[in-house]
Amino acid sequence: MWESLFQGFSELPKSEQFKLYNAIKFLLFPADQGYVAKIIKDIRESRFHEGHACLHCGSVLVKKNGKYRGRQ
Repeated sequence: MWESLFQGFSELPKSEQFKLYNAIKFLLFPADQGYVAKIIKDIRESRFHEGHACLHCGSVLVKKNGKYRGRQ
């Protein structure tokens, strides 16, 4: 059954494939993206509420050099 569905999906134009993908994704994973962003923000606030510290020794005298994907 799914093979025929996949064959039909493959024959759709890319724009229609993308629309169908997003519709299925919304049905399977309805979590609101704002909700996920709020959870990440809460985790960061609880973890770094006293400032950033060295992962190895716990020192708060940390010098950050460079960025990767907008993060240090």
